[in-house]
This record gives sequence, structure tokens and C-alpha cells, in this order.
Amino acid sequence: MHTLTKTVLLAASVALGATAQAKDVLPIITPDSLDKQIRLARDGDTIRLGRGTYDVDLTIHDKSLTIIGVSQKHTIIRNVQRAHSIQGKSDDEMTVTFEHVTFTQRGWPRSSGLDIDSADTVFRHCTFRELNTWNRNDTNLIKGAAIRMEDSDTFIDECWFESNTLLTSGTGSRHASGGAIEAFESTLTVEDSGFHDNKVLCTYTELIPRHGTVDIHLYGGAITAYGSQLKIDRTSFEANGVEAYIGRNRRSTVNLDADGGAVYIRESEPGVYLKSRITDCTFQSNEVFVNNTLEYGRDRWTASGGAVSIDVDRTRSASFIRNCAFHSNSLNAWNGGAIWARIDADAYLSIRDCDFIRNTRRQVMAGHADERNNFYEEREEE
Repeated sequence: MHTLTKTVLLAASVALGATAQAKDVLPIITPDSLDKQIRLARDGDTIRLGRGTYDVDLTIHDKSLTIIGVSQKHTIIRNVQRAHSIQGKSDDEMTVTFEHVTFTQRGWPRSSGLDIDSADTVFRHCTFRELNTWNRNDTNLIKGAAIRMEDSDTFIDECWFESNTLLTSGTGSRHASGGAIEAFESTLTVEDSGFHDNKVLCTYTELIPRHGTVDIHLYGGAITAYGSQLKIDRTSFEANGVEAYIGRNRRSTVNLDADGGAVYIRESEPGVYLKSRITDCTFQSNEVFVNNTLEYGRDRWTASGGAVSIDVDRTRSASFIRNCAFHSNSLNAWNGGAIWARIDADAYLSIRDCDFIRNTRRQVMAGHADERNNFYEEREEE
């Protein structure tokens, strides 16, 4: 990596003798210019963007870069056909930083947001708005409408996530997780940020097949963390949700999980110690909703955690929720209008100094589960 960070300027700016300051950098005019600058940049360079909308699908592989916009209002990067790709090598250090930009999309690309694999990323003062991933019958797995990360370390500071959506429909089995973010075997840190109106939606406009079984898994209206270290501080979650609207034929069977209106945490790797910490956060009007076409006795379905759902199995992990406020979160079935937690006997769960106001059902349902998934204890807090 270079010892001094270089500034990559647009050719027009260089021709005008511009200095390496944001006010002297001209906008990239053509849709492919930013992608070209990224290809030409060297490891450790900084690219400064001017005012404007950049319709480009970014590819950043195997080098560290910093990309800085004028402001979230004035510098916008839009997906066109696919997600932005940030990829490194597991044995090399690589960090990509974005500051003062808004990520959104043009139309409905096949995938939206950013795919991050084996790379460290930093987002400061960024907005992620109306990034939508939709599938019908072409794929049964969608995740993280704004950010999908695997084997990566991501730090998010003073960012705003609004109206990002995973939408799955059609017939057949489905899995959708992380309305805004999905972290898989990664480290995710979120500070001083906000998540508003992010959704995981399942709509079956046709009937489920006349015979057979369909599996539907819907997790984390805002954030889903699988096998990841998770730290969320001083962040607000409002009006996020997991929602299922299912038509069905009465001769079929539906296996449905709908969990974590705002945050879903899943740890199941034996022998791995992971820590999840949520502190000084507010959760308001998040929900898990399942329509009433499912039948007890025929279908196997669960809905849990209007705001937060934690499922820890076969692992010595620790989950902490401290100094948080839960207000008017809802769950129209099962229990845990604010928090639902099922933890292995070797795991640790601590919920302290939290306020629970007008959450539906049992506000907190947490405890150890035996082999039948029955709770040894239930706690309800007012």
C-alpha cells in the first residue's frame, strides 16, 4: 500500500489545473467514467466525486480505495443492472471506504446494493435508500437489499437506511433475510445510524401447489446476522418489518419462519464463540406479521420477535441488550412482541436496563430450550 494517499482527479479537472480538493473536482459526466477511474486507480488511492448522479455498477477487487462525495444529497450512485461488487482475498488486507454518498438504484436490477466478500469496508455519512431486490420463480434465495457481506469486517457510522426491500413471490420454497443488511460469518459494527421502513416481504399471488410442502424463511426486517460478531450502538429502528401474505391450497403444507421485525441473530456453529451487543438503541413500531391463511395442526409455522429475534444453538455465544427502549413493536402471532430469544444451555443472554412500552403479546420471551423447543423460562417485562 502507498505511504501517502493519492487523489485521483477527473481528466477534465486535471486539464483545468484543479487541486485535490472536493470543490475543484468536476462531476463525472458519462455513466462509465467512475468505473474507469476505479480500474485505473492504484491501491490506497482516493477518488473524489462531485455533484451528480452516477449510473454505474461498481467493481472494486483486490485494492484499497476511498471514495468521497460532496454530500449525501448531492452525490448519488445508482445500481443499473447488478449489485456493486467489492471483493478481496482472504489472506490480504483490503479496505474500501465510502463517505458522503447516497446509494440507490435505477429501475429494478436483478440485484441491488453492494456485495462484499473477503474485504473490509467503511461507510460514513452515507444513505441507502429504496434498494429493492425481487425474485419470483428464478431463485429461491435473496438477501440484504442494501449490503450483503461474507467473511468481511464492515463499520457503519452515521448512516441512514430507508425503504430498502426484499420481495419474494411466486410458488415454491423461499428464503429472504436482511431487508437492509445481511452479515454472514463476518463482523458488523453499526454506530449512530438509523433504519426506517426496511422490509422483508413474501407475497404469494398464486396458490401454493395443491400437494406437497413449501418452506418459507423470512428473517430480519433491517439486519440479519448469521454466525457473525454484531455490535450496534446508539442506533434507531423504526417501522421495519417481516411480513408474509400467503395464499394456499388446503391440501398442501406450509413450513414458515418469520422472525425479527428489525434484527435477527442466528448462531449455530459448534465450538465457536461469538458476541452480539445491542446498546443504547431505540426500537419503535417494528413488526412481524403473518396473514391468517395458515392452519394449526396442518402447517408448521413460527413468528417471533417484533423487534429482535435471537436464536442460538450448539454454540457458546453471548448476547447483550442494554439500555434500549422498545415502544409499540408488534407481533400478530406467537410471543415476544419486543424480544424473542432461544439460547443453548451453554450460551449467555443478558437483557438489562431496557424500557418496554405497549409492545404486543408477551413483551419479552426468552430462555433455554430443550429438544422439543419448549422454554424452561419465560419473562414478561412491563
